[in-house]
Amino acid sequence: MWWLRSFSIQIVKNGEQYPSIHISPEKYDVIKYVFRRKYCHSETVIELIQKIKCLTNDTIKLEAEDKCELKIKPDITYVSGFFDDFEPFEVPTSEILTLVEEWYEFLKEYEEGKIPGIIPKNKEGELFIVPKEYIKDEFWQAGKSNI
Repeated sequence: MWWLRSFSIQIVKNGEQYPSIHISPEKYDVIKYVFRRKYCHSETVIELIQKIKCLTNDTIKLEAEDKCELKIKPDITYVSGFFDDFEPFEVPTSEILTLVEEWYEFLKEYEEGKIPGIIPKNKEGELFIVPKEYIKDEFWQAGKSNI
């Protein structure tokens, strides 16, 4: 893929967590808005992946509030914006699919509690972060014997 992308979890002061995508060059970053609401959970993203893979002559239309719109066709995805200074562009659908698949993998890891230091809302009853001083030394010794 010719663009750079990264995935992160934004945590705000009240503890709410928001998975997000960042894409550069900046021209392409507007695509991230599509993945902020409906497509920020792995179960909806896997459905989108299946739809993209099954495209024949149809078009999948994804809108991001008042930011942008993606029209995904089998070969090309058209990106347009809802504001005057936005210059529409095209991206190969294969690259959009790669982006969505990577996003899915990131969301799965997040939802399974596999991102160090972050406990997703769905795992709050199972996972805890505690200071080392509260963990018995025997725990650390048991861990070394398994290595």
